[in-house]
Amino acid sequence: LYQAQGKADEAAKAYAEALAADPQHAASAVELAAVELLVRKSNIEQGAQAVESALKLQDALGPAERARARGLKGMALFQQFKPKEAEAELKEALKDNPNSDFIKAQLAQVLRSQRDYDSALPLYASLAKEDSDNLEFVDGHITALVMTGKMQDALTAVEAASKSFPNEARIAYLYGRIEDALDKPTEAEGHFKRANAADAKLVDAGLYLGRLYLRQHRNADARALLEAAAQQAPEHAGVHAGLGELALAENNSLLAQQEFDRAVQLDPNLADAHLGLSRVALLNGDATRAE
Repeated sequence: LYQAQGKADEAAKAYAEALAADPQHAASAVELAAVELLVRKSNIEQGAQAVESALKLQDALGPAERARARGLKGMALFQQFKPKEAEAELKEALKDNPNSDFIKAQLAQVLRSQRDYDSALPLYASLAKEDSDNLEFVDGHITALVMTGKMQDALTAVEAASKSFPNEARIAYLYGRIEDALDKPTEAEGHFKRANAADAKLVDAGLYLGRLYLRQHRNADARALLEAAAQQAPEHAGVHAGLGELALAENNSLLAQQEFDRAVQLDPNLADAHLGLSRVALLNGDATRAE
């Protein structure tokens, strides 16, 4: 009950007391880990340790509990920037419980982060069908359709989503992603602007509009958007990669290096940041580092 209410301290205390009464109470061990990773979210290492403690109770774990524990371990690995290990763990978890939306959602996110949209698409399609009121699932489904080139399906899905989520900034943003992919910059700009105006905290809308402006050599417009995004989300790796791209466009390779380095510190697996660093290395004449 405490966990459902988001009361992490009270939930952790109750689960700990349950484990004190019965050290083999596997469900409490699993959910104690869930509190650390899904509710508290502040200490990934502590959450990972709690998962390992739960998994030590293998004999007491039923298939569903074991699947949830492995799903939580996969989530912890992903947050530790270990996507391949997370993917393997989540796939094993799915074998124990093929119907778990939690595990499917975590696996889809991990695959998406690695740009494996072909594998992520069926997971997101299933999730969006089962829970069409979940904006995260709908977003993932539409994004996967765009990234796999299924543009007509993406348009159909986003039109349906706009009816379920009227005036939702993220839907306008997704419209913009589709139009951008279809090489319709004017339409994309309009959608991104609407998304940005509707929700200034939706950093991706400003980021993608800024990148659109960079491609159009509208550096001043891009700067305004990217700097605003950086104020909203100073720890967003993609925003720093965008600022690095802006610095390159303005022939400031030193600043570009700093921004791309910061992006890699925040997300070691961000492809855009590594691509940016390779471009900086080429400008500095270091072909080996660039490669």
